[in-house]
Amino acid sequence: MFTGIVTDIGEIVTLEDHGSARQIAIACSYPLDSIPLGASISNAGICLTVTSLSARGNRDTVFTVDASSETIDRTTLGHPGKFSYCIAEDEEDTTWQPLSVTRGIPNDGTSAVTVMAAMAPRQIMNEWTTDPKEILETFAAEMRANQRHYSIYGGNYAIVIPKQLREHIQGAGWTKRDIAEFVYERARVRRAEWGDVGKGAVVRDRGESVYTALDSADSLLVVAAGGPAGGFGAVIPPWMGHKTKAVTAAIGACADCEPPKSAV
Repeated sequence: MFTGIVTDIGEIVTLEDHGSARQIAIACSYPLDSIPLGASISNAGICLTVTSLSARGNRDTVFTVDASSETIDRTTLGHPGKFSYCIAEDEEDTTWQPLSVTRGIPNDGTSAVTVMAAMAPRQIMNEWTTDPKEILETFAAEMRANQRHYSIYGGNYAIVIPKQLREHIQGAGWTKRDIAEFVYERARVRRAEWGDVGKGAVVRDRGESVYTALDSADSLLVVAAGGPAGGFGAVIPPWMGHKTKAVTAAIGACADCEPPKSAV
């Protein structure tokens, strides 16, 4: 059983790349006969499988492990955006048009997908108001925070609005377009604000320059999704501003269609 107790300090003997994976040979003071082939050894908290064993001198045992590209990548800092994640819009429980329709796909039942290079979702909460402007100000504030703490440059942002907050906004007669126009005006920062978060060296003489999180109101992706309980929501920032544009395309999915016949 893995106890989490450090029992030895190893020495990396060799590192060899094999395609996207890496083979690591580690010397330790464990007796050779105490490590079975296929054993799982925790290395700095990462459990890796022993693939070979050998002796080095009279004391050291050398074991090898294979680390996949995912293991190597995620051992520093990872989030879902580094691989992928999917959000399905709740089209049946909203009065708003589907995201695909707002982005030009015909409103005739066509299935579509919107893809963007994105960071991890940033969760927000506001249960203390029913005013659409105050609710959306919380989303805009999180977008401003991303501009201050990560990238000041604008691009496609997505906001996910679950049922509880959505009902307040819908009940006031707001459309997705109304939301986008409001957030576009509110989600912007001055370059000088970077100086407040330890980035004063890049402010220089452009402190009063204003940067919008969105290139235009059309750049905001408003998604109706999430569970019914709680005044929660999420902001999904772009990976790198203008360089990561969202793309929406019809995918031709049809639950009742017959599979295509092979050509003869």
